[in-house]
Amino acid sequence: MSETDRQLRTVAVIGAGAWGTTLAWLLGNQGHRVRLWTRRAEHAEQIRREGENRLRLPGTALPPQVMATGELTEALLGAECVVSAVPSAHLREVAGRMAGLVDSAALVVSATKGLEPGTGKRMSQLLAEEAQVSPERLVALSGPNLSGEIVAGMPAVSVV
Repeated sequence: MSETDRQLRTVAVIGAGAWGTTLAWLLGNQGHRVRLWTRRAEHAEQIRREGENRLRLPGTALPPQVMATGELTEALLGAECVVSAVPSAHLREVAGRMAGLVDSAALVVSATKGLEPGTGKRMSQLLAEEAQVSPERLVALSGPNLSGEIVAGMPAVSVV
């Protein structure tokens, strides 16, 4: 196995909004196998059929390494890295559905912006609590960064 092959990962991106799709695009362009989860099966079918997320990131062709799915179990199966990009208002519910499905050795990246409405909790806290992810396997990704600028190749800065 070559050095490049060892670096390839199976990544689940949970949330097919503009930000989640941008992260899937970035990871796929780096050669990772990406499963992009969307809440609606018909949305996943549209992404698979057209090779782009016409609803959230129109005009951006997704690399062939990105496969959309409407099944959370399928997205998470065997993922070595899980990127959570679910809107903050829905993260608690989705994270609860992720409990028991995230591989115990997987790195989990919280890419959701904001705080939980009502509690003020950070998204990483919700993932730890609801998805049952241990804090040592959890990191947070923050910007400033905008999807349209990133896919256009403009400079961006992120912190993990």
